[in-house]
Amino acid sequence: MKKTFLYTFCLFVLICCFSCNEKDDPKDPYIISNWYPIELRLYIQDENSVDLLNYDSSYYVGGDFMLAFNGNTYRVQKNSSASSDDSESPVFHGLVLAFDNKTQKNCVYFGGLEGYKEYDDDFIITWKDGTKDVIHFSRKITGSLDSDDKWLLNGVDTNQDCPYGVFTLTK
Repeated sequence: MKKTFLYTFCLFVLICCFSCNEKDDPKDPYIISNWYPIELRLYIQDENSVDLLNYDSSYYVGGDFMLAFNGNTYRVQKNSSASSDDSESPVFHGLVLAFDNKTQKNCVYFGGLEGYKEYDDDFIITWKDGTKDVIHFSRKITGSLDSDDKWLLNGVDTNQDCPYGVFTLTK
């Protein structure tokens, strides 16, 4: 009886040892992983904190600016299906008017840029009156899923070190 138990136990240990697969290593560099896409969210308000992106109000300024990025110019598109909750979508959306369910405010969403790339680019917002706001984003890939991200607004560090920049502009 003891020999049978010993043989069974040894067989169990051998099966356990040889059933492991080298590719199950969590440090394996070939594990498929996804980067969060790069996105920019703009909230625009006046000095009294009135939402200037409310499409149904007389204060709406969505048609008063354009955004330039990588040689392309974008104007606000009103898209009722867009939401800033689409942050995990790999699809490029352009510059879209959206309602942010978290803040309960309207915003302009520019996103879906590829997250696995390095960036050192400007988002240039040109207003109807000729003034500009420049948002600079830089990303340096530092590891398999690590990066050093930095967002600047008009040359000032905004202390955002993530793949999405959130800015409130006062006009």
